[in-house]
Amino acid sequence: MEYTHPQNPFGFAPFQRPRWNACAVLGFVLTFLPVLSIAGFVLCIVGFAQCGRGGGRGRGLALAGILINALWFVAAVMLLYRIGINLMEDLSAFMPYFEEKELYQFGYTVL
Repeated sequence: MEYTHPQNPFGFAPFQRPRWNACAVLGFVLTFLPVLSIAGFVLCIVGFAQCGRGGGRGRGLALAGILINALWFVAAVMLLYRIGINLMEDLSAFMPYFEEKELYQFGYTVL
């Protein structure tokens, strides 16, 4: 006698949860690594699009990764702006020591 698997009495396969989207998960993890955050941002966008089309899990992770990367970007721009302001203030303190002809050479005008 040969063994057969029992048949489902309802005629359809049992419910299986969709798999996690690898791009969304990897992108979310890379979001927290400053050097690789741009790659994480790209992977989050790809994962978000794939989850929307294919119905996989991980859409929320991808969206969170996109938002966290946006916050990282805004913080980096603000930090670079502040560093630039401080640098310009430091350089302006040395301006009276340059002679007028040196300033014209660099494209500055003396008022």
